[in-house]
Amino acid sequence: MKKPRTYSLVYLAILVAAVAPHLRAAIPGTTLLETVDILPGPDVYAPQLMALNHTTHKLYVTGSDAPGFQNYGFRVIDTVNNVPAAGIDLGRYASQFGAARFSINGFTVDESSTTGGNRLYALFQSPTNGLPYLRVIDGASDTPLTGEGTDICLCTSDYPYPQVGVSAVVVNPTNHKVYYVDRNGRVAVVDGPNRQVLSTFVSGVGLGPQFMIVNPDANKVFVFGRSGAAIINSSSDSVAPINLGGFVPTGGSYDSANGRVYLIGADANSAARIVALDSNGATVLSVADTSPRGPRGITVDAGSGTIYTGAPSLNLANSGTISAYRASDLAFQNNFSRGAAFLVAESGANGRIYALDYDYSAASGVLRNSVGVFNPADSSFGKIVVGYRPYQLAVNSATKRIYLADEQAPEMVVLDADTHAAVAHVPVPSAQTQSQFPYESTERFVAVSEALNRVYLTGASEDFTTGARTGYVYVYDGTNNQLLQTITVSTVGSGRFLAVDDSNRHLYVA
Repeated sequence: MKKPRTYSLVYLAILVAAVAPHLRAAIPGTTLLETVDILPGPDVYAPQLMALNHTTHKLYVTGSDAPGFQNYGFRVIDTVNNVPAAGIDLGRYASQFGAARFSINGFTVDESSTTGGNRLYALFQSPTNGLPYLRVIDGASDTPLTGEGTDICLCTSDYPYPQVGVSAVVVNPTNHKVYYVDRNGRVAVVDGPNRQVLSTFVSGVGLGPQFMIVNPDANKVFVFGRSGAAIINSSSDSVAPINLGGFVPTGGSYDSANGRVYLIGADANSAARIVALDSNGATVLSVADTSPRGPRGITVDAGSGTIYTGAPSLNLANSGTISAYRASDLAFQNNFSRGAAFLVAESGANGRIYALDYDYSAASGVLRNSVGVFNPADSSFGKIVVGYRPYQLAVNSATKRIYLADEQAPEMVVLDADTHAAVAHVPVPSAQTQSQFPYESTERFVAVSEALNRVYLTGASEDFTTGARTGYVYVYDGTNNQLLQTITVSTVGSGRFLAVDDSNRHLYVA
């Protein structure tokens, strides 16, 4: 019952016809030669969740449910080489309305290399009965081990609605137990390797949203809710309350170097704070957050002893920050001008921070459909695209290069017309920054001058204070794909359609 993914595919019958001089569309009846998938695996639009397996150096990324007919799944990123690998396609799930796409509400990674480890557990709500389920994925092959009919049903939960957020489900790599908390604060414990629900109990943390953090060294699971916190002894699954003294956490991360859990949230006066708990849940450190805005994401680089918090960009501009604190005493270290709503640290020699930047429904124009790669050592910043939605092509018949403009990815893809291979991924400015929603189409137009070997790409920006919009044409050198010039074409709108007259060396922008 699967439907094919269409957005990241380019159909070469059209491409081959376009290579011929003066042809701008496929000839009716042209034989389909090949279909090129720019990024193999399922496209991940508006990425909002990540989890890293530090043992295998694989970063798993998934995003919001997106319109269209593409299947749902994960993009896998190799953090050693910082390149995307083939993704994990979860296909479709039967429902009373036909085949339904997955909407992943959270997932967790078992990093253990022992038997039963190296697994992903993806939480989703069945479109058939509304109950929460876990799909088990083999981390070695990145293939699902369970499917419809064999997924683990958390059916004993008395409030069967999954909670959005990666920490609504966690796994203890020490014993491979998976813990899920519903929005009523009820916990379900699952034997991961044997795929069986072991027990359910009330945590006492109150209504959602909740999140959980595992301390595998102490064999404990921390559970946080709106009106309380608790520690689960993972050996016996007994639960005990924690007193946070009016502090309400919204996120957290575990530091394996000192056995602490670091939390972000607000105190009784609604002021943003960072709090450190020991393995027994006692508060050992508490400081005011000094970032320009309260953080939404937090991660720990255990290798360098540094905590990083992230505040997202607003209005799609790069206005957020990543802040660094020393883990030993929570002393403020630095602010970096990079927005982030979700952070994951790759400790050790790599020493990178992976970031997603979104402000609820709005996705950052800088990281639209991308994962940010930030190196605190030199403040360098890059991005890895995890999903494409091709929009328009332009062909240079002289150089046999095909230029692909994308609706959502902040890249222009260059294809070789002979081999059909992607030969370059050129970073480009955001297409249209007024597009507030992560799946909204951002049409981008492209044209080529064969005489000058130039590539022209449209874009726009908006001043959110005044509402004024400015249209641009970006000019690239076809020899090395470098940006040569930015032409302002309108201060009231945006350039859309492009046409090149090589005879008179004119570019027309409608």
